[in-house]
Amino acid sequence: MQEVREALERHEEFLILGHEDPDGDCLGSQLALASFLKRQNKATRLISHGPFRRPEIVDWAPLFTNKLPRPDKLDEGSTALVLLDCSSLDRTGLDLSAYGHLPLIVIDHHASGDGGGNYRYVKPQSPSTTLLIQDIIEASPLEITEEEAEYIFFGFCTDTDYFRHLEHIHHDVFPKIHRLMKRGISPTDFHRRIYSGRSLTSQKHLGKVLNRTESLFDGKLLFTWELREDFAEYGDEERDSGTLYKQLQSVRGALIVIVAKESRPGELSVSFRSSCDINVGEIAGTYGGGGHPKASGCSYAGSIDDFRREILNKFSGII
Repeated sequence: MQEVREALERHEEFLILGHEDPDGDCLGSQLALASFLKRQNKATRLISHGPFRRPEIVDWAPLFTNKLPRPDKLDEGSTALVLLDCSSLDRTGLDLSAYGHLPLIVIDHHASGDGGGNYRYVKPQSPSTTLLIQDIIEASPLEITEEEAEYIFFGFCTDTDYFRHLEHIHHDVFPKIHRLMKRGISPTDFHRRIYSGRSLTSQKHLGKVLNRTESLFDGKLLFTWELREDFAEYGDEERDSGTLYKQLQSVRGALIVIVAKESRPGELSVSFRSSCDINVGEIAGTYGGGGHPKASGCSYAGSIDDFRREILNKFSGII
């Protein structure tokens, strides 16, 4: 962490990037770090490719831009890129080929990635990237503000499904959460913000995805999919993904859950969940994606049927 702290102190302007199709941990990390840097009179730009589809983050969309500044207007000596919640620039969905003259700071809690970056703070045992931002702020002379504490706690809650994915190795999390609560955080308010306010239409959408779920390998793997026509029928509102995974992972005997979403013609966005010792992060990595051993994702070029055949072959020898 020390070299990242020194790089943040040394530079004066930062392009703060996250992965495309961001979640609460990605955006919370970006917002908390930007707030911390601004308090030190540093210049920041919050950049995200989007889309901001998840109901709990949609209000943050106006705080971000998908426009990059002209690279020739950026001073290599004072400007740095910061990549949060992923370790590969191609995960941003942005063309950053003209920004190679800038140093890259990577802060991430995923084990996957290309290992790039001039300065890295990568800690896979952390349950969220926002908690790594908390580490950085707490190592400075400045105290965490209430606003920063909100961003950090929000990211932690969304990435752990409100503490549900914590393991025994995460015992050091609770003193950190205690310190955030002392800044005014209300876990009850955050639970309401993250999990309530869904529309009836989104729940009908969820029901359709649940209804088409296939039980494979004697019920050990559950596979379902989402078509573009589903959004035409139910609108653009994102279905309740957290509830979808909870429902499927609660099925007796289910070890692996896979949800494939048709994001555009010929392209899928795939999510994996594991309730066993099968590392789905490694499987997603074979498709250029990544994530955690228990939760990961990737993109896939092809049809639902193509992907289904491939994934059945991958799991046939390990489940």
